[in-house]
Amino acid sequence: AGVIARQVGAAGGGGFAVDNLWASPIRFVKAVTAVRIGLNVSGAGAAGTLIRLGIYNDGGSVYPSTLLLDAGTVAFDGATGWKEITISQALAAGTLYWVCMITNGAGTLSFFSSTGTHFLWDSLGALTSGVTAAESMIKRSQAYGVLPDPFPAEPPTAYTSGVLVMSLRL
Repeated sequence: AGVIARQVGAAGGGGFAVDNLWASPIRFVKAVTAVRIGLNVSGAGAAGTLIRLGIYNDGGSVYPSTLLLDAGTVAFDGATGWKEITISQALAAGTLYWVCMITNGAGTLSFFSSTGTHFLWDSLGALTSGVTAAESMIKRSQAYGVLPDPFPAEPPTAYTSGVLVMSLRL
């Protein structure tokens, strides 16, 4: 059991390609200890495909900086559904962190959409032209492997108008 901290919105599914590091901001109002980190696989990748999960500190400019935790990998092949890794990570009250993932193969992950009538907090702002979607996750080109420390330098490869269905169990 325990509390699950995850994003809310309208669920969808999307492909996430190899060699891209994805990060989404998260903050807690009180100090907590995360005991699991996970995400929802809605369409499995090829045999041997993995997803590496982790947490970054914020660098003070609403952008990931130093690596707090490389939690390891979950299988991205085979069964769909929630994939979790057991962790024990203290997270301070009022501090911005970034949950992240990178994969070594293509597959489909659940995400929350912020377009149209699916409202999602625009944690990273909104595009200045044709504001129709919140910007809630960043993508950075990165070769698959252990999570880099620090996070690759700005600017990100892209901002996205949705957010992965990732969770931290408290």
